[in-house]
Amino acid sequence: TGVFSAAPPAPAISPVHDVVITLMMDARPVVIALMLLHLGGTFFLLARLGLAALRLRAIRRRAVILAGDVLVSNEITVPMTTGRAILIPRTLVNTLTTSQLTDVICHEREHVRRRDVLLNWLQELVVAVWWFHPLVHLGHAVAAALSAVHQHHRVCSDRQRPGPGGVQVRGVDDQEPA
Repeated sequence: TGVFSAAPPAPAISPVHDVVITLMMDARPVVIALMLLHLGGTFFLLARLGLAALRLRAIRRRAVILAGDVLVSNEITVPMTTGRAILIPRTLVNTLTTSQLTDVICHEREHVRRRDVLLNWLQELVVAVWWFHPLVHLGHAVAAALSAVHQHHRVCSDRQRPGPGGVQVRGVDDQEPA
């Protein structure tokens, strides 16, 4: 018989093996319940994200064009970007000076330039899939804080910079609001 002869069988450790198999069989309902909980949470968060996207799309569709890619809506309370379009609340258009409104639009254009909307969507997808993990939530919060700090340091220094779509705000005078 040669080098490749059959080795004697390894000693059976059946008591340990039996215990492991028994534990796995007993834990199966718990594992299935945890998987269903995870899938349910993920489905809930993805559905919530999808509904928010549909609502935002409808708001954008009903908004009125102010100038180029800048839209005005009565349905929002804060300025925001939706991909390449910028949504401004009607109340801001009515109360801010042209200079202030230009600053707001410039700030929102910075979000468009940095593709913050895409990054936010990716973050939300990660949170939806890994919602049970505390480090994901911590990372999400840290990323939001860092983005806010970056935005405060990044200022539109050139008010004449029109950016894509131009910023010619009509119907808003340069006087301070009363």
